[in-house]
Amino acid sequence: MLRALSSVCGGHQGRAGADLVELEIHERRRRRIERHLEDSDLPRDKTLATLDRARLPVKIVKQLATLCEGGFVERGDNLLAFGLPVAARRTWSAPSATS
Repeated sequence: MLRALSSVCGGHQGRAGADLVELEIHERRRRRIERHLEDSDLPRDKTLATLDRARLPVKIVKQLATLCEGGFVERGDNLLAFGLPVAARRTWSAPSATS
């Protein structure tokens, strides 16, 4: 398979191998994210685009903007939501998770 790819890429087996590894890494990451989203049971129709920010308190809107920057993901921090009923927490957190 690597030889077939290398002939398509102009005979550069090293480059073809690197491209294949990069493709595999991206595909595994995509599948892992998809698996985690399915396991979370978050509603798929809730996105940041459909979130009505006018219904949220100003404090929450500011926190949402900070969450959208994604720094907590890069650091591997956990995201905990307290105080709201389960359905409201899920509705609020689903757009953040899908984005």
